[in-house]
Amino acid sequence: MEILEALGDRPGLARSYHQLGRVAQDRGALDAAEGWYHKSLEILEALGDGPRLAMTYHQLGMVAQDRGALDAAEDWYRKSLEIEEALDNRPGMAISYRTLGRLAQARGDAEAAEAWLRKEAAIRKPPPSPPAE
Repeated sequence: MEILEALGDRPGLARSYHQLGRVAQDRGALDAAEGWYHKSLEILEALGDGPRLAMTYHQLGMVAQDRGALDAAEDWYRKSLEIEEALDNRPGMAISYRTLGRLAQARGDAEAAEAWLRKEAAIRKPPPSPPAE
């Protein structure tokens, strides 16, 4: 971290903060994880790094969900999805759809869960093969 700071490597710092958040989250230290993710977000927002912002928003959603704060989790997941859709990142969109489906399922909303999971299935469906000549 000291080297990254000395070099002024803000993208590297953001990645490191994100990874520290993942480690803290894996250990169940949700307050620490949230703190690291927010440090990462501060840099990513300044840089306008959409792909990494989407990942960090998603992780903040997972922290909120781990805490049982389902409304906050949904807000973070939707922020992530908004970026994924703007970037047309289909794998990222599929992950967001699946996560929102599981969140709806956790709330007992089978209809919403099914709708999200159908969106995931549709986006993961391979494109049709070109006709044989």
